[in-house]
Amino acid sequence: MTSSSQQPGMTPSKELVAAGKTVGWRWRQYLAAILVNIVSVALGTGYGWVAPMLPLLQSEDSPIGIPPISDDEASWIASIAMLSRLVSIPAYMYAHDRLGRKMTSYLTAIPYIASWTMFLCANSVTLLFCARTPQDIILVLYALMICRVAAYITFKSPADLKFVSCAHVELLPACFHADVSNGLVPNTTEDRRHSSANHMAESTFLHEAQFTKRFLLGVASGGTCLLVPSYLSDIAEDDIKGQLGILYAMSIDVGLTLGYAMGHYMSYTAFNACCLLLPIFFAAAMFWLPESPVFLMTEGKVEEARMALRWLRNGQETEAEMDRLRARADDTLQKRYKKLTISDITERSMIRGILINLSLAVIRYLCGMNALISYTVIIFQEAGSTIEPHICTIATGLLFVFGSLFSSFVVERSGRRPLLIYSTILLAVSLITLGTYFYLKYLGWDLVYVGWIPLVCLCLYNMLHGIALGPLPSAIANETVTVHARGAVQSLCNIAGSLVSFLVIMTYIPLSNTVGHHGCFWLYAGVCIIGAIIMFLTVPETKNRSMEDVVEQLKSDHYIKSVLQKKKDSDIVTKVIA
Repeated sequence: MTSSSQQPGMTPSKELVAAGKTVGWRWRQYLAAILVNIVSVALGTGYGWVAPMLPLLQSEDSPIGIPPISDDEASWIASIAMLSRLVSIPAYMYAHDRLGRKMTSYLTAIPYIASWTMFLCANSVTLLFCARTPQDIILVLYALMICRVAAYITFKSPADLKFVSCAHVELLPACFHADVSNGLVPNTTEDRRHSSANHMAESTFLHEAQFTKRFLLGVASGGTCLLVPSYLSDIAEDDIKGQLGILYAMSIDVGLTLGYAMGHYMSYTAFNACCLLLPIFFAAAMFWLPESPVFLMTEGKVEEARMALRWLRNGQETEAEMDRLRARADDTLQKRYKKLTISDITERSMIRGILINLSLAVIRYLCGMNALISYTVIIFQEAGSTIEPHICTIATGLLFVFGSLFSSFVVERSGRRPLLIYSTILLAVSLITLGTYFYLKYLGWDLVYVGWIPLVCLCLYNMLHGIALGPLPSAIANETVTVHARGAVQSLCNIAGSLVSFLVIMTYIPLSNTVGHHGCFWLYAGVCIIGAIIMFLTVPETKNRSMEDVVEQLKSDHYIKSVLQKKKDSDIVTKVIA
């Protein structure tokens, strides 16, 4: 179908919908979206790995044969991914803009594959005992030094670092003198002394492998969060971008739930092996998928962009869509080379837009979301729930998926602002109720007949977070900041969110040991209440409004008054019920 046969004002996609050719036109776009979101599922399983695995690693019957990890080590294993994510964001931003989406996808898959491979190797038989030649030993020591760099962030003392290094070096004689025929079993006093050093070094290596694996997952998550939304936006037609965007958030939630389920029903080795397959499949799929047409156009590769677009549209590429692609490529180049000036940053609308988006990014994570995701099994174990803790954890993951689906139907009817405010208030209610349950348990009350309360509270929390506070801050950032500043503001929000998330996960265990689980939940509830007040006073409604209209409101001398004088939120929310 050529552009000459189109009716005025009708886009090619709408014309095909009217002709009943939607499936033939779009099935490759949906297929590409599903395949690229394999890495989103991989990200979710990495998040979900923590909840079922931390209790095992802290138990006497560790699945990898090491002494139980301490609370401090558990906190670092759970939180270090958020810290390493900060390191990777600038590098992936450069690769995304200059090397292309496909190359970025390969660079994203590598840390995933390396992290899960490390766990499989460390679990089956320690690399230390496999070193049979001097060359192997050098490689092992090099791997240990890499682990040491990642683990050094735990602020171990210099004396401890020196002690561990000595243990690594002392391992060498045992590698040469152990009896291979007896399976490295020590037969002499000297061998037993070296065997003790071996065990100490092995335990240190396996502990540090946990840190390194989580560090690498954090690096990969930075690439995932940049790559997937951008690629989906590049390949999709305008009227299905919303559907494909929701698929990204839902894929992470599906991965989280899979992580919960596999951690309960699979062995440690099988769990890690399944997680390793996901990034491998993703890299293979991206080799088959085309490069982003937008990126190809920005690089001046017009014919390659045309071929990629034609493949994605199942041979139905039109000149009108190529024209839109050129315009978008020009906008991308403008954003790449137009630098923010002091006058841009000091504009009233820009300052308010940055503060609004930063506050949403901080509230999004300071409400305790990632801590509750990471320590769900531990929380249910401490709650003494009448339902098996792992089953409760899987149920909360399913509610995340349901929340993402429900959000797609609600957000365009109710608007961003009321959905954010009311869901955040209900988040506070669920956390206050959960905190009260733990406080009564702390006082010694018999709560066996209401043991279902923690499950209901956490399910409600996850569903509400998945509906509003999870997906909406990113949407509001795109609607309150001008195009040339959007990338910088989103990067700033990602950095702030990652730092806050790291602090929340890192401090949960020591804080719960000090003030109890109830104190943590009440603290997070207080953040939600303060956040709802901030949203009520500062967040504008952006639904069905142009960027120019929103920016003009942000410039207003009486901004808070203009926000409050808009149509009552309660009137808008009733549309959802109607």
